[in-house]
Amino acid sequence: PRRRLEEEERENANRLSCIAAQEQAQANNVESAPYTPSTPATPNPAAPNPAIPSDLTMVGTWGWKYDASTKTLYIGGSGAMNDYSVNRDIPWYAQYGQEIESVVIGEGITSIGENLFQGCSSLASITIPPSVTSIGNRAFYYCSSLTSITIPNSVTRIGEAAFHGCSSLTSMTIPSSVSSIGDAALSRCSNLTSIAIQSGSA
Repeated sequence: PRRRLEEEERENANRLSCIAAQEQAQANNVESAPYTPSTPATPNPAAPNPAIPSDLTMVGTWGWKYDASTKTLYIGGSGAMNDYSVNRDIPWYAQYGQEIESVVIGEGITSIGENLFQGCSSLASITIPPSVTSIGNRAFYYCSSLTSITIPNSVTRIGEAAFHGCSSLTSMTIPSSVSSIGDAALSRCSNLTSIAIQSGSA
């Protein structure tokens, strides 16, 4: 019995020695393994603008949706928005024109069409993306509640009477990218006390 006990103790010792050797080998492999940095995920260039709803009413390559709960008009898509000559032809005007308080234009839109927001008397704020290069004639004609607007450095043209009658507008900065400002672009802006024209603007 004593010999058997000694043999079992030797077997256990050998087993523990093997386990320790395996663990040490694994530790050495982990320590010596070269560091491989993770590859960052590549953003999907076709991903939609998260601020713009997906269920737009399309007008050619661009579309719109009005959110009555926030009184916000969303515009998304790509390319130039249409020019309009009369209010009744503007898609949202008859039903929502006097209710809209804010406008969010998504990246990809390149111009704000003529008369597009004309007479939107409750419009107080608008988000213009850096893809926009042109603000059309009378685009914000008599938007009398508009208090401020940020014109991105991508804009090169501000059309005639673009902000005519924006009587709540108090200040504006025109970026150096603007090379053309139409006649009466800021006429009848009775509370406009500060216009900053960056070097290089027309």
